[in-house]
Amino acid sequence: MVKKNINKLSLTLVFSAWLYVGSALAHAGTSSAEPQQNRWDSGLVTSLTHYHSTDRNESVASQLVLEPYLEWSQNQNMNWVLSGRIRADAQDLLLPGEPAFHSYSSASRPYASDKYWVFELRDAYLELNLDNSQLKLGKQQIVWGALDGIKVLDVLNPQSFEEFILDDFGSSRIGLWSIYLDTTIAGWRTELALIPDTTVHFIPPRDARFALTAPRFQFGNQDPANSIDTVTIGPDDQEGTVGVRISRYLGGVDLQLVAVSGLDFEPYAQTPGEADLPVQPGDTPFLVLSNSRREVYGFAAQTSLSQAVLRLEASYIDDRTFNLRTPTTLRHEKLDQWRAAVGFDINGPLDTFINVQYLYDHVINAPDTLTRPETEQILTTFIRRTFAYDTLKYELRYYASLEDKDSMLSNRFEYQVNDNMLLRLAIDSFRGTQKGNFGQFGTRDQVSITWQWTL
Repeated sequence: MVKKNINKLSLTLVFSAWLYVGSALAHAGTSSAEPQQNRWDSGLVTSLTHYHSTDRNESVASQLVLEPYLEWSQNQNMNWVLSGRIRADAQDLLLPGEPAFHSYSSASRPYASDKYWVFELRDAYLELNLDNSQLKLGKQQIVWGALDGIKVLDVLNPQSFEEFILDDFGSSRIGLWSIYLDTTIAGWRTELALIPDTTVHFIPPRDARFALTAPRFQFGNQDPANSIDTVTIGPDDQEGTVGVRISRYLGGVDLQLVAVSGLDFEPYAQTPGEADLPVQPGDTPFLVLSNSRREVYGFAAQTSLSQAVLRLEASYIDDRTFNLRTPTTLRHEKLDQWRAAVGFDINGPLDTFINVQYLYDHVINAPDTLTRPETEQILTTFIRRTFAYDTLKYELRYYASLEDKDSMLSNRFEYQVNDNMLLRLAIDSFRGTQKGNFGQFGTRDQVSITWQWTL
């Protein structure tokens, strides 16, 4: 096994060198005599990360990530953006085996060559800057809303939960094939999104390191040690998503109004009979995961208060599908839901940035058999402080569920060695009940060290 892992990493390093050569050639091909209206920019970000479990005192992952990118601009009116991500995990514990990626549409699905390598196209779009508008065509991320990591209005792109929420949201958000228009109509900034791509959230399989085992993610199953086998119905036969956001600065307040109609990225479960799947005598019991549609209507407001910024978001979700479970039956029902969140940013003493957010999430007229809590309250805190002329940085993220009384704490220390090299130390810990959002990972405390360099 060790020899096989070394061979895989050797192949990865060879491929990394090949990409470096290509990147260097692209840079070499850019001449100072070239007309200024045409601009090439290419590079490769490489990260080596080792994860160590502090609970079990053992190595749990050694991952190499390559992120090549290419941008070409012409006359400042046309931009092409292309980026990818190649990952290799020598220990194969984050996502054991060869991932199936059934929750992705066929047009967006990453390619797993074997259980070590995963290839993914992250961005591939054309950006056109018109007289009073911007048009983007292709695979992209469209981020709406004003809050950090709390998805009240940020509902146009699904997310990969391979590392739960420890990864940066920009990295874990899944880009979709989309058409995006940003223009002005009657003094209002108007953004339109048409997304035929039907990719939904990627939920790690039951044997993954960050498999979701809390009852709410197991459709009411109260025994986290015996997670349920599931089969995912591919999303290609579904309709996509359409959204509109209008915004304007009124009386010192940045106001946004949002309406989205499309796929609910969180799956609900059916029995095989409900999903018209055949079951043979002696088959292992399983559930079928599907994604329904939902309508989201909401608003966001943001204003400055001296050295601070106040943010507010609220949304109403019409006819969302939820699972209900009794000791003998599992069914689903459409219920309405509303969510509201407030965030506060401030530049504190010693140039310390502090962000505090509070989310209130409520399912209206929820029956007692609802598999998730009727009401959830989440508190988040983010603190960032830089030292030594920004070469040293410390970040703290704290998430707490006020219902489950569990929490997650993530500490990051970064050292910017030079313009192209970064070292990072991360310490992640979880506390609380095994049935809570964060407590379900009570045995997943870890330390990770990352060496990142850019060409």
